[in-house]
Amino acid sequence: FIWTGMREKYIKMCLRTLVFEKTWQTHYPQSRVWSAEKNFNVEMKSIPIAQGTWNLRGKIDRMDWDQKNKFAIVDYKGSANGDMTNFKAWIKKNQLQLALYVFAAEQFLPAELSEAQVVGAFYYFVRQLERNKGLALASDLPFFEIKANATTTVSEKNELMLQISEIVSGLVNNIIQGQFTPNPLNPKDCDSCQWRKLC
Repeated sequence: FIWTGMREKYIKMCLRTLVFEKTWQTHYPQSRVWSAEKNFNVEMKSIPIAQGTWNLRGKIDRMDWDQKNKFAIVDYKGSANGDMTNFKAWIKKNQLQLALYVFAAEQFLPAELSEAQVVGAFYYFVRQLERNKGLALASDLPFFEIKANATTTVSEKNELMLQISEIVSGLVNNIIQGQFTPNPLNPKDCDSCQWRKLC
């Protein structure tokens, strides 16, 4: 009986998502899914470390494009929460996932399409059927919908990515040196952290 209830719940969610996607295509006919579950393993030349080089491996849930040369990264989330924010709070909230995907995509896309540009990166909240939080270049909004406070300019985006690259470089250097000292942004999170016994 429990499985029957869950099955019906997920079927309804899937049907709602299909309707949402169909409506989306109507509003943005030039937008298409370029890749789903895109694996990558790239040498992070844009984020240097103290010694040698390092590779970032991962999988991007989805990449949309305008069928020309502009791409948007999509990261699926079950539901929205306070940590999934627009780009202005990524550093404050320690939410670096979308930024790392942008770094990776900007390195592997040119090999597949010489003039490729990453013009957006955002969360797709399946339960709420929203995909309007993240980062987007204001000049490319007709390609997809996103909240006004998530839009930025090329120079602002580059400045943000520079700040994040410095953070990531420091983290990678610490890992290489064997430094894994816990340093939570909010100590109150320690009470509910599943790794607290390892500290």
